[in-house]
Amino acid sequence: MNLVLATRPLPLPVPGEHLTRVEAALYLGRSIGTLENWAASKIGPPFVYAMNGIVLYPGCDLVTYMQDCVVYTEQDNQMSPNVTPAGAVLA
Repeated sequence: MNLVLATRPLPLPVPGEHLTRVEAALYLGRSIGTLENWAASKIGPPFVYAMNGIVLYPGCDLVTYMQDCVVYTEQDNQMSPNVTPAGAVLA
């Protein structure tokens, strides 16, 4: 069974902090199974195996992953002229 754990959002990870797969799933708003599938498919945020076999996600990489997943639409640009789409070149 693929359960999504519902709780209040976790605070931003502290630099140098590593989160367990459960903590990373809570932070990303995804299920543990989704993170397992992403890891098996070599997609999603980077992770490392600890010496005891536990999967850990570097907190700074989770923050970067979330920022990289933001998609801006034309409607976003019309509502907020200060929003710059990813890949845009500023003059």
